[in-house]
Amino acid sequence: MLSDPKKLRTMMIVANAVLTKAVGVVLGFWGGFLLDKKYGTSPYLTMLCGVTAMGLGIWYLMWVLKKVKK
Repeated sequence: MLSDPKKLRTMMIVANAVLTKAVGVVLGFWGGFLLDKKYGTSPYLTMLCGVTAMGLGIWYLMWVLKKVKK
C-alpha cells in the first residue's frame, strides 16, 4: 500500500480521468450508433462521434495531468 497520501491522491485523480475518458468514448460510439440508426448514415456518425469523443478524452486527460503536475 502507498504510504504517501499525496501520491495516492494523484493516482486517484488520474484513475478518475482515465475512467471518465473510457466512459466518454463508449458513450460517443453508442450515441453515434443511435444517430446512424435514426438517419441511416451508417457508419459515418458512429465514427465521427467516436473519434470526437476520443479526442476530447485525450484533451481532458492531458488537462488533468497538467493540473496534477503543478
